Amino acid sequence: GYYKERLTAPPTVTSLRVEASFDEGRTWRPVTTRATAKNTFTAEIKHPKRQQAAEGVALRISATDSGGNTVTQTMPEAYRLR
Repeated sequence: GYYKERLTAPPTVTSLRVEASFDEGRTWRPVTTRATAKNTFTAEIKHPKRQQAAEGVALRISATDSGGNTVTQTMPEAYRLR
């Protein structure tokens, strides 16, 4: 996530939640996230075998900032496994 350039002092992201789905969004599993710098987070996804995610990996990400704003974005097919 990012803020529009017109903000002179963007709020700080206070929480980030990531979920992954390996069955086209029927079920969602929480993903481990950690803050690595200001407004920067890392998510670590443990993947199943490629056959168990034949249609790819879907991601759902929610972020909240210090201003109380929340955004959620779902990517139905974020990437495929090799």
